[in-house]
Amino acid sequence: APSLNLGGAAPTALRLCAAFSPSFAATSGELQLALGLTKQTVWQLNDAERHYAAAQALYRERGEAALEHVAIARRAAVLAALGRLNQTSELLAALPQSLRDPEAQMVAATAALWLAIERCEFNQVAARFQVVLRLQLASDRLEDWQTIPPPRLTACRDTAPLVAQWARSALQVAGDRPVPLRALALIALGWTSLWQGRLSDAAELLT
Repeated sequence: APSLNLGGAAPTALRLCAAFSPSFAATSGELQLALGLTKQTVWQLNDAERHYAAAQALYRERGEAALEHVAIARRAAVLAALGRLNQTSELLAALPQSLRDPEAQMVAATAALWLAIERCEFNQVAARFQVVLRLQLASDRLEDWQTIPPPRLTACRDTAPLVAQWARSALQVAGDRPVPLRALALIALGWTSLWQGRLSDAAELLT
């Protein structure tokens, strides 16, 4: 599901998920997590949150703490995007301070970043984005580069150099593959150039 979603094939992932019976879907944390990822990709965020909550409950029943932490982190990130910031904060506080699962680490750091932006805690944004970037730089897997810096992040204090570093590294990860990450990295560089007043550089990047 992550590979299909990031490669622009979310409708295919949705069709594959729909091929499973409702009775199986209700008992599969893995399928609920895949559905959450895919619905999040196509901005069906309320549905994504519901699937992540279902995955969280199923993993808890099975005693699979690492996967439960992944589901909690992903749910927190979606709730931040929905503006339900108190719930986001509560879920992040429920996670262990030291997460062992790399995916849980990445998504929890992303949720903390979104929370700082949505709460207008702009002086904290650079430090939180730096944590996300450090985790991403440790991986060359496309699915680990799904945290895309939004344009308003560029305007926060001390973030422009980090966004530029993210974009250059994302271009290396994307390579010549026709994936959305490549276009988004160029857009991030364009926003950074625009914010820094380099209008001709921004225009060149966006053409």
